[in-house]
Amino acid sequence: MNEIQTYPRVILVVEDDPMTRVLLSDMLETAGFVTLMAPDTVTAQRLFKSNDPDGVILDVDLGHGINGFDLADAFRRHSPAVAMLFLTNLPDSRFAARASSSLPEGVAYLRKDQLFNKAILLDALEAALCGEVKNEHRHDHVVDRPNNALSRTQIEVMHLVAQGRSTSYIAQERGTHVRTVHYVIARSLERMGIDPSSEIATRQQEIASFLRDAGPIEIES
Repeated sequence: MNEIQTYPRVILVVEDDPMTRVLLSDMLETAGFVTLMAPDTVTAQRLFKSNDPDGVILDVDLGHGINGFDLADAFRRHSPAVAMLFLTNLPDSRFAARASSSLPEGVAYLRKDQLFNKAILLDALEAALCGEVKNEHRHDHVVDRPNNALSRTQIEVMHLVAQGRSTSYIAQERGTHVRTVHYVIARSLERMGIDPSSEIATRQQEIASFLRDAGPIEIES
């Protein structure tokens, strides 16, 4: 009786941090996967087209140019069945100007602060490969994730405030009224626990500190 020959599954890792790439490579290869490592989007696109991987693990913030979400969209257009796992410092996709509902279907989403737990990563990857992603594999859906109390609009406005932009500038950029911006800022400060009567420079520092753990955000004009 002939045995069915099986082949190791190939995973493309798109990650610009060298230490994280090495850690992921060790984890995946120990678990029996073949890994392809890409430090940037150009290398990632080349490796994807030439190797047709079973799954992709992507960071979201990849520096200048397109981000991990855009890259995932491109990969899915080329190979609709490829598994996707986002591994990122961003609490959720709003911080890269994307609604959670707009992410490719069946993706897993893990925060990098959970990377120390190998079982969590491998479980989420297997779920994505099998098309069985559950809420536990979507850290962007966790209720108590960082900055969950803020809406996407509030996040974008507060980033502009932290940059020292005036309310009139923000209103013009967002095509709204100054009084609306004042309301958004007041509500945001309340949810962030920041005293609105503090000095402007102090307030900007506190806002920037509060948002720093979410990493960079693309502000849509």
